[in-house]
Amino acid sequence: MPSTPHELGPPPDPAAHGDPGSGGPRVRVVGIAAGVVLASVLLVSLIARSSGSQAPRPPDPPDSHPALTPVPTPAAAPPVVRDADTIRAGRSLGQVLASAGLGGDGYGQVLTAIRSHVNPRRLPRGLVVRTTARVPETTDRVALALDQDRTLVLDRRREGWRTRIDSVSVSIDTLYVGGVIESNLWTSELFGDTARLAPNENVEIFLKLAQIYAWQVDFFRDIRPGDAFRVMVRREVRPDGSVRRADVLAAEFLNQGRRLPAVRFVTADGPEEYYDENGNATRKAFLRAPLKFSPVTSGFSRRRFHPILHRWRAHRGIDYGAARGTPVHATGAGVVTRAGRWDGYGRMIEIRHNSLYRTRYAHLRGLARGIHRGARVQQNQVIGYVGMTGLATAPHLHYEFLVNGVQRDPRRVKLPPGKPIPRSQLANFERRRDRRLERLDGLGFPPAAHLAAAPGDTDLGRDPSE
Repeated sequence: MPSTPHELGPPPDPAAHGDPGSGGPRVRVVGIAAGVVLASVLLVSLIARSSGSQAPRPPDPPDSHPALTPVPTPAAAPPVVRDADTIRAGRSLGQVLASAGLGGDGYGQVLTAIRSHVNPRRLPRGLVVRTTARVPETTDRVALALDQDRTLVLDRRREGWRTRIDSVSVSIDTLYVGGVIESNLWTSELFGDTARLAPNENVEIFLKLAQIYAWQVDFFRDIRPGDAFRVMVRREVRPDGSVRRADVLAAEFLNQGRRLPAVRFVTADGPEEYYDENGNATRKAFLRAPLKFSPVTSGFSRRRFHPILHRWRAHRGIDYGAARGTPVHATGAGVVTRAGRWDGYGRMIEIRHNSLYRTRYAHLRGLARGIHRGARVQQNQVIGYVGMTGLATAPHLHYEFLVNGVQRDPRRVKLPPGKPIPRSQLANFERRRDRRLERLDGLGFPPAAHLAAAPGDTDLGRDPSE
């Protein structure tokens, strides 16, 4: 029997007939979509794998971040406590250190460390002591300002106190300063590098000039208006502008027509000295005067009316007016042959300098320590003090200069020149002399200084630049 189409074809698809029990067309659409999605995922996976990279990780939700661990704040360092105190009357070093917590054994350890540099018993009043404590109530640094240039520093270590000396650094410079005398050295009108002078440094320059020319110029009797000077000064200057040291390398003094150059030089076998342009030391056997900057109240005379004896008699010496207690200096080195009272001289000293020269110093208030008969004295050494013992109406010094036992006017006695530079070092001195005096000439004297030039000496006071 022939087959029917139903029998020959595939079994009927329920979905094709819209059987709700079999899903029908909706199931087919969902299946197709799922296939598309699956294919897309596979395609993306293959592309990512072929490129060697991974798909980015989706961000975590806001509440999925790990909790942050708070970082603790470091504890603040203990404050550094600094203090300063001063050794003074009623305030000893021990009391200063005790107030800084260094009493008992601590004080003894600090003293031992200080003794390695200075004697603690000789620390002067006014010395500043600075302490530092980095741990409360435990001082770990002590600093003693020994002077303007040195500080003794003590640092605490496990093994004890370590010490060192801190020195102030200085700069080196050179000044060229001159002056014209109006009435005396102290009131000179200065010129040159005056703006760079430290406070009161002009006074130091005046004193150095008086020392350099003490054998050639009596700065009370010999000075005249119009006299002039100029100096070349090498200085060591501290950071605060104060001067630690100043040395006059060269000087020139114009005095009553005399030109007096002086150059500092240190020989191989001696201390520093000043020499004139010929190489002779300005230091001579005798100073011009036994007192510094004191007026002459009575000169050498063969006939003078005595204020006490009320009669005419010779005055075989020079009287210098000065305040009671003014130091008296030996004008030359020698041996004391008299020391004590002697008639009208009152309290006096006599010095034998050699077989030819002797000097006497009378009306003294007292003798300096160590001055007695037979004592040796050095030039410029303080030997006594001005008074008014003996035949005297007011405090003054009576000074005599004897040659072969006879009083002579010390201002008129011709003395031998100073010790010359050894010949072996003369060439070295001459090179230094020429170099320094040439630089000093660059300062030039002002017109007022021409009053000191000798007649016909036209080079004095002339500016080298002219």
